[in-house]
Amino acid sequence: MTGPPSQPGEPLITDFDNKSVTLKWAKPKDDGGRPITHYIIQKKDKFGGWFDALVTDDKNCTATIDDLEARVPGLSEGKWYQFRVIAVNKAGESEPSPHTKPHLCRHKNREFSICSDFNGGSLVHLLFSSATFDRQGPGGFENSAHEQNGSLADQMQRR
Repeated sequence: MTGPPSQPGEPLITDFDNKSVTLKWAKPKDDGGRPITHYIIQKKDKFGGWFDALVTDDKNCTATIDDLEARVPGLSEGKWYQFRVIAVNKAGESEPSPHTKPHLCRHKNREFSICSDFNGGSLVHLLFSSATFDRQGPGGFENSAHEQNGSLADQMQRR
């Protein structure tokens, strides 16, 4: 009996820059009795749902299905993304792989710094380039509640 493949392994981000990531994943344990024809790489940003970012048999994709690695272009610097992979054979699509941890699209070698209010407050911001990003929760994206003491810039202006 044939059917869709089982889900691929969780993708890992092996390389990145400010506009793309390179993902590597393990092939499904079961091909469903038919050869895998291609993979669909999906992405989502902090505020959106899942959508197709790359299909490995697309003319614009340089990866082949045997590589189990592909570069996903077209990302926006400063945005958080997650990725997952779907295997496809003639019988249909697999369940999606587990998704990656959230990834901040940025230059690889750019430095960041942590700025903290040491005057009794509990506010900590991660400063990256000229933007401020809130912390992320262990299960994925999370909005941080830093309004308790206001932003560090607001506190500095009050002094």
